[in-house]
Amino acid sequence: MKYQVSASDYDRCVAYGACKKAEPRRRGLIDVPVTGVSFNDANEYAKWLSEKTGQTWRLPTIGEWAFAAGSKARDHALDIETKDPAERWLAFYEREAKLGANALATPSPIGTFGENEYGVVDLAETVWEWTATCGSRTTLGQADETLTYLDSCGVRLLEGRHRTPMNAFVRDAQGGGCTIGAPPDNLGFRLVREREWWRAPLDYAVGLLTKATSN
Repeated sequence: MKYQVSASDYDRCVAYGACKKAEPRRRGLIDVPVTGVSFNDANEYAKWLSEKTGQTWRLPTIGEWAFAAGSKARDHALDIETKDPAERWLAFYEREAKLGANALATPSPIGTFGENEYGVVDLAETVWEWTATCGSRTTLGQADETLTYLDSCGVRLLEGRHRTPMNAFVRDAQGGGCTIGAPPDNLGFRLVREREWWRAPLDYAVGLLTKATSN
């Protein structure tokens, strides 16, 4: 999508009965990206939009998001050379604190930050975005080789001013376990549309059939 899903877009899904209400936020007169939505909320919206349009919409992977971000994609590697987990955690915490201090308190109107070189609007700015990519737990050896790797899909990766893990925020107290909670007010999403490889050859075949029957 060129734009993030807006609050009014999401409200239409809620009115249709296919989406849960987002966490209540203050809104101005100008439309803003929807925020306060969980990973499941974003997927329910994608399902509704797919059924409504007859196309297949879904959350992007981190690779797709980074490609679309172009020059706005940021690599926030830690500026330290250490394998000590305590030191790395401290460096990570300090970096996050600095980034958080510079964030705007509320989402800005859609289009505030303009387009990148691919025509995609408001990437890597004040609203972070859900991706479909699972978090992972990785154990490294002394030579930085991967000893163990385990997907942790109760956690998903967000993209924005930097990449960060976030739990899925299941809002159902009966099934959410330790992931129960309200999604942050700077967390929204945009979708990608699946390419339908069969559509072009189908259209071509229909065209040939139409031409043949008209002769």
